Amino acid sequence: MTDMTIERKPPSGPRRTAQEAWEAIALPTPAHPHVAVEVSRDSALELAAAVQRVLAAVPEGVE
Repeated sequence: MTDMTIERKPPSGPRRTAQEAWEAIALPTPAHPHVAVEVSRDSALELAAAVQRVLAAVPEGVE
């Protein structure tokens, strides 16, 4: 009868923890990552007012 034993090879390289393995997975990055910017209250209000003016100028029914 033929010996059908399969020998397992030891893993090559150092063993990694689950956390290290998870961090090694390459995740897709957005083409334009979001960047947080701090603005003053007045600047934020000016921007909000400008957005409101633009939205008010868009004719009804236009998406």
